Amino acid sequence: MFNVIKMMYNKFTKNIYITLPFLFFTIISKGYTCDKYSKSIHFKNNTQWSSTKTDTIIPDGTKSDESIVILAKAYGDSIVLRFAPPNFAFWQRIKNSGFVIKRGIDPLNTKVIATIKPIPLDKIDTSLFSKDSMVLMAAGLLYGEHDRSQIEGGIQEYRANEQLLNMSLMVSEFSPLAATILGFRYTDRDVQAGTTYYYEISNPIYKDKKYNGSVSI
Repeated sequence: MFNVIKMMYNKFTKNIYITLPFLFFTIISKGYTCDKYSKSIHFKNNTQWSSTKTDTIIPDGTKSDESIVILAKAYGDSIVLRFAPPNFAFWQRIKNSGFVIKRGIDPLNTKVIATIKPIPLDKIDTSLFSKDSMVLMAAGLLYGEHDRSQIEGGIQEYRANEQLLNMSLMVSEFSPLAATILGFRYTDRDVQAGTTYYYEISNPIYKDKKYNGSVSI
């Protein structure tokens, strides 16, 4: 499995510094449309949705926000959550323990409904690679080998790591399957129309609530 992913992923990119431009080219040339979400508060899950200025899961690098980013979108029978770590170091530390999702109709009384982690390598359906190149990119970003031969010094290492995270978040923007593989997406099907739900996402390693992300919908 690993060799298959490595071989196919290397066909797309061999160097960490050229992956992002290639990714933008792939998105444009294949006509992907962004899976937009609203971060607006107190939307009912049976209302009309519209895009907002915060319809991206990619953290704003100009801000010093340390918390998990979380966006939500309501459908007729479900609510989809997308989330992201604030930085690469955070992501690496929580990969094994995952994102813990709590939900409730009262923000002061929420219960754990799921813990979301990246899909294990041996559980990824490689037949999806030919149908959705973003899925291949997601698998490669998680489990592929990245050429770091041009990286010199701590600053370049930091930038390369952040670029890996940004590429992972970018493919999640354009492919629900890629977001699921990376562990950045959850579908809550136990919902009722007309009810406002409060979600909080945390991780047991980062115990301080300042790291938690929250949204209501």
